[in-house]
Amino acid sequence: MMLSLKLPLAFLAALLLLMGAALFGIQQLNQALGEYETSVAQSYAQERKAATMLQDFKVQVQEWKNVLLRGKDSAQRERYWAAFQKQERIVVQDASQLLDEAAELIAKASADTASQAATLSLIVMLAVCAASVVGALLFSRSVVRPIGQAVEVSQAVAKGDLTVAPLGRAR
Repeated sequence: MMLSLKLPLAFLAALLLLMGAALFGIQQLNQALGEYETSVAQSYAQERKAATMLQDFKVQVQEWKNVLLRGKDSAQRERYWAAFQKQERIVVQDASQLLDEAAELIAKASADTASQAATLSLIVMLAVCAASVVGALLFSRSVVRPIGQAVEVSQAVAKGDLTVAPLGRAR
């Protein structure tokens, strides 16, 4: 292959590689932004649920105070005790929902981390393979080129041209 073809092809290959890396970077950035938006929305929703649970707990504490302070009369005590138990069920329900959502988020984060680790491993393997191919090509060129030059000199000598200078490298 002629040098006038090799150089433009090499620049084209480098340009395509650079463009591929840029597109990959942009895709990763968009993915990270999407994950950030989802994370912020989830954190906000969890904060709102925790605030609601806190408010329900405060009402439950107030109902308990009502039982203690106003519970001398059995009718009032039963009324306040029923209100306390109702608030207790609400707080337990809110807490279990928050715990379930936290468990789901932890499981999702673990799965995402595993997926990222697998992707990173694949990228590293591909990079090592590419580096091996490049290294093999460079090594084979460093061996084949001097052998090809030696063959040219030996063919010239075989044809009777003794004016051909042997190729040798000074070290």
